[in-house]
Amino acid sequence: MEKLRKDWINQALSPMYGSLNPYYYSVEKKGINMIVIDNSTYQISEEQYNFFRQQRLTGKPMILFVHIPIYMPGLPVSTCGHPNWGESADGGHEIERRERWSATGNSTWTKRFVEELQHAENLLCVFTGHHHENRVTKHQDVYQIISLPAFRGYYRMIELSS
Repeated sequence: MEKLRKDWINQALSPMYGSLNPYYYSVEKKGINMIVIDNSTYQISEEQYNFFRQQRLTGKPMILFVHIPIYMPGLPVSTCGHPNWGESADGGHEIERRERWSATGNSTWTKRFVEELQHAENLLCVFTGHHHENRVTKHQDVYQIISLPAFRGYYRMIELSS
């Protein structure tokens, strides 16, 4: 899946990033640290984990943007960090024309990332897509807002006010 992600970045997505890192970056607006992490492979790398942890430890209020929803109880296995995620639960690799999910399940960094989110008192919410539904989930004090797909004309307008 990593090769497919690199191909997409190089062939189509790189103009959108400009000088930003396509795997993770942050931008501060109105005192809120908006963090973007590419979890399109369902996994978080060590570098992405360390970046998020560093951002969390600044203490600034944060909003996290990811593609694939982060695991929370009640969400399906097709989420980032779901305990049952892996090869045995992957029924879509053929139709999606991609590699099967890992036979060993989630990486250590993905597991740590999901745990880190649960302890991020300064995380205001997570915005995500991928599941193509309008849904708000909450686990502990973390809210996650899942949006309808852009390819059908949907978008979410976020307004920050002080």
